[in-house]
Amino acid sequence: MTQPHPLNQPAVLAEQYKTSANLQSRMNLHRRFATNPKSWFDWVFDHFSSLPADAKILELGCGTGRLWADNAQRIPAGWRITLSDFSPGMAAQAQQTLAAAPPQFSYENFNAEQIPLASASLDAVVANHMLYHVQNLDRALSEIHRALKPHGVLFAATNGDGHMQELDPLMDGLVENAMRATLVEGFNMENGAAALGRHFASVSKDVFMNDLRVTDADALAEYILSMRGQMPEERKPLLRQRVHDAVTQGGGVYRIRSHSGMFVARK
Repeated sequence: MTQPHPLNQPAVLAEQYKTSANLQSRMNLHRRFATNPKSWFDWVFDHFSSLPADAKILELGCGTGRLWADNAQRIPAGWRITLSDFSPGMAAQAQQTLAAAPPQFSYENFNAEQIPLASASLDAVVANHMLYHVQNLDRALSEIHRALKPHGVLFAATNGDGHMQELDPLMDGLVENAMRATLVEGFNMENGAAALGRHFASVSKDVFMNDLRVTDADALAEYILSMRGQMPEERKPLLRQRVHDAVTQGGGVYRIRSHSGMFVARK
């Protein structure tokens, strides 16, 4: 069995997502410096337009709940949405984010490999940048397939192999086992269709065109550190200086290529 990426070890993930702070740092960078005028969360929500007015939806790895908060005016009143996360801290943050939302949301804490919902009970499952974290992808996809109704749909977002690869030289020599910044070996834009095809009748892919033009070196350093919480303290000033130098050398801008998208898999 393939060993999980070192940053996908259960203990590391538990620490990484104990609170929303690390995830928030990463979302903030994309929100501030993205070149696509449409936000990621708006683009993801656009894919839900074919769902029935009374849809029952599960989001796995809901994070802070921003997908739904940012699209609150677009959510049909008849939808019933369960937001779940393996991290109690994340599920609590999502509930806080949506505190003023209508009573169509419920919140759960469980692992995607063991979904405690009845078979054929869901119209849709949303997995936004989280399937590359699961320890056993086929088990998680089998559970998602089981929970979906006939003709139910999985919306699975992930990154591609070249996603934000410009971060790698900034970390070179400062991070043990200097590893790709993307962490998506298990489920990415290149291998996702094959993985989903083992479980679903049809799979399509949609690419989100977007790059980053970062002008705030401190924000970029915080982004990197949000992923690399285990970096020794004595190396952090070196990272910050390297990031500041890179932005300066780029004329005040550090350009980062983004490669993200969505798979739509139908049962």
